[in-house]
Amino acid sequence: MKYIYQEETPERAPYILPYVQLLIYTPAITRFEGQRLVIPYLTAGTIAKGCEGRRTPLLIFDLAPTTSVEELAGLLPAVCLYTPEDLRRILCKTAMKAS
Repeated sequence: MKYIYQEETPERAPYILPYVQLLIYTPAITRFEGQRLVIPYLTAGTIAKGCEGRRTPLLIFDLAPTTSVEELAGLLPAVCLYTPEDLRRILCKTAMKAS
């Protein structure tokens, strides 16, 4: 691993994505609206813009409590997206095999 980038918001993602192979998205909860958490959302359009001309795969782990990366991003040719639900399913299968 040559470089690690850390950003507070997803606005600069399109400029960083050409230089990374792994994106771990752990957004901070910005505020509450009534009973609902508001989490910054990383859109498929933002990811697509950053992946223009990309030839190597981009692995994205969405580590928010709920989905915070638009699932359409997983359909982009160079992207392999793991949503919170995917990760829960993987961890559950691993725990079942270990017991």
